Amino acid sequence: MNGKSASGPKKVHETMDLYASLPYFPYLDTRDLFAEAGPYGFMDGVPQQYLTRRDNRMAGELLPLYINWWQLKIIRDRSRQIARNNEFAIAAINARNYVVGTGFTYAVQARTDGSSNELIKRTQDLVDLFVEHNRMAELESEVIYRLHSDGECFLRSFKGEDGLLRVRFVEPELVRPPADDTTPASSFGIKCADEDIHHVVGYWIIEKPWENLTPTLVPADQILHLKLNSESNSKRGLPTIYAVESNLRAAEDVLQSMIAVAKARSKIAVIRKVNDSPPEAINALTQTAADYTVTDPVQGRATTINHMGYGSILTSTGNVEYDFPAMNIGAADLVETLSANLRAIAARFGITETMMSTDASNNNYASALVAEAPAVKTFERMQRMIGQAVGERRTRPERALIWQQITHAVNIGMLPRDVLDQVVIRAKGPQLVARDYDREAQTAKTYMDMGLWSPQTITAESGKNFEEEQRNIAKAKEEMASRDFELSQKYKKPNDEQQTELPESIQEIDGVDEALTPDELAQFNAILAKMPKRSSAAQKEKAAQKRAIDRLKKSGDQFRSIIKNAERMIANAPKGVEPTEARSILANAKSNLAGIEAELKKLQAKETQEASDKLSEKIKLLMDEGYEQKQAVAIALSMQRRGEL
Repeated sequence: MNGKSASGPKKVHETMDLYASLPYFPYLDTRDLFAEAGPYGFMDGVPQQYLTRRDNRMAGELLPLYINWWQLKIIRDRSRQIARNNEFAIAAINARNYVVGTGFTYAVQARTDGSSNELIKRTQDLVDLFVEHNRMAELESEVIYRLHSDGECFLRSFKGEDGLLRVRFVEPELVRPPADDTTPASSFGIKCADEDIHHVVGYWIIEKPWENLTPTLVPADQILHLKLNSESNSKRGLPTIYAVESNLRAAEDVLQSMIAVAKARSKIAVIRKVNDSPPEAINALTQTAADYTVTDPVQGRATTINHMGYGSILTSTGNVEYDFPAMNIGAADLVETLSANLRAIAARFGITETMMSTDASNNNYASALVAEAPAVKTFERMQRMIGQAVGERRTRPERALIWQQITHAVNIGMLPRDVLDQVVIRAKGPQLVARDYDREAQTAKTYMDMGLWSPQTITAESGKNFEEEQRNIAKAKEEMASRDFELSQKYKKPNDEQQTELPESIQEIDGVDEALTPDELAQFNAILAKMPKRSSAAQKEKAAQKRAIDRLKKSGDQFRSIIKNAERMIANAPKGVEPTEARSILANAKSNLAGIEAELKKLQAKETQEASDKLSEKIKLLMDEGYEQKQAVAIALSMQRRGEL
């Protein structure tokens, strides 16, 4: 170095070993250690390992924030302190309640059609027991907390004598490399395979720090490592709080300042000025109101301390002027400053300002839990991470906790090996968006009638599996048919098949004052059996007319749905934007609906008139043949109900 001794950050670069203890003070921010010239922000020259680390895929650092586990510990400790003491940080992390809620549900489903229902049930019972035993809802919530405060979390599974795995957290401070292993493959306590940082072989963990600080290599299939806010080539994560540490402290300071200003304004109620009074008298009055006096031992200056209560009155001479700078500070300005700071913090966490301040006055689109809102996307990504880590991921070495339990159950004989190929795990978190199920169902029906959606798509949109639901529907129909048959046999009347139902409408016909007697009923049945049936041509005409009416009704329902959606589009259109296309669709749909309703009324009126004419004609013919009016009406009504007119 040209015979000159280095100083400042340059000296740190020259003297600091990469895996040795890094001095923290006087550097208040670890990023100061990298504030030097060079191609990557590093100091050129010694030691060369800093320059080579930048391109080394195996080192696992997160530049320019930390390059070894000690620097990461400093960042983590600072973030933990804020996470536990700063009210705004606590509120931001508590947004995890949206992600976890009361806990995920983990459902065992068939992977193929040939999967055994009994095997699925046994596996589901084991999964439920594993989730309950490890209090998975609390574990999931703590995972989110640690990801924000620590940037990562380590979960280790231990085998129990009862066949269940015990899941426990490993503190990140205990994951670090051995002192004699400074190879990049073991950096940050995570041992990777040669030339592949994504292939984790094991984790160096200090298992009993109260006895020995030497780490032990634990196989990767016993550890589940989740990290946040770092690239895939970085072995460890970064606390979410770290990037907004200054914002969180400033928000707390602004809040305390607002409280202090409010307290000062409320304590001094009146300033009483006394004119033409000697200063000695005012000083004597002030001394009597003083609580105590503090004397500077160096300068000998005395300072009077007076603790003022709320609504205190000050007394001074007329020659003294008082200026209150806080009176010029508007409360609205401080609130806006605090809100701007909270918005920056919320943006870092991917949530809304409302979730931190509990103030819903600024609850616009970005602050609402709708499907496309930024906060919802953040929560869905976190839910996906938790669901994969706990339940769904099947592959090693980062196999999900539930699959670790299933694999262990197979190895000890609790489950057959076929379960590994026949089932899948589906994790589901709490619902994030307030859904309108009636509107979604109507929209799905409209799309299916228009030929745009299939039943499989609609089932998938509802979060269900089509094949599984079809099996459930078929099974439910079988059970219902069996139950109905049992009830019919239980309550069947003697000779029920020989009883003939009297048409209820017969009592409403003019001229019929009483029901048929048993003898008249027997005669009526005998006559009805001899009556000619309606011709096949008439039946076809009747069926065609019914199909036409049904088609018109379905088309009317479709256009009503289109009208409803178009009106919603018009109502929700942004200000200043004319929804021309929606208005055109609305006008065309209303015109088509009016035509359909007019045609439907014509067909229904025609159908009603034809039925009435045929009924009257049949009654007249029967009476002309010698039947009494009561018999003729009963026969005609029965034929009409049976579709034989």
